[in-house]
Amino acid sequence: HTISVSAFLLNRSSDLFENVLRIVGEKGDCWVQVRRDDATGIVLFSGTIKQGSGRSFKGTVLWVRMGNPSSVKVIIEGRTAKPIDSVNPLDFVVRNGKMKRQG
Repeated sequence: HTISVSAFLLNRSSDLFENVLRIVGEKGDCWVQVRRDDATGIVLFSGTIKQGSGRSFKGTVLWVRMGNPSSVKVIIEGRTAKPIDSVNPLDFVVRNGKMKRQG
């Protein structure tokens, strides 16, 4: 049996992004905290994502607090999320390829 390399890579690329959240400092710096599961979960990252840099996180459920969400680009499972129009801190849960605002 022969499998084309392009078909193999196409199938593998979707697996690469599964349960992956990427936050990129697009318009400025943003303080971010990412936890596993919920607001009381294990802290995966707590710090500033600088403009021009980014961080990636993997987990089936991620809780995220962003200090200035309008300054970042959020990419969930390889797809860019709708921009967040708020300079105030907001909390989100990322699950099943979707980001839902909390509170």
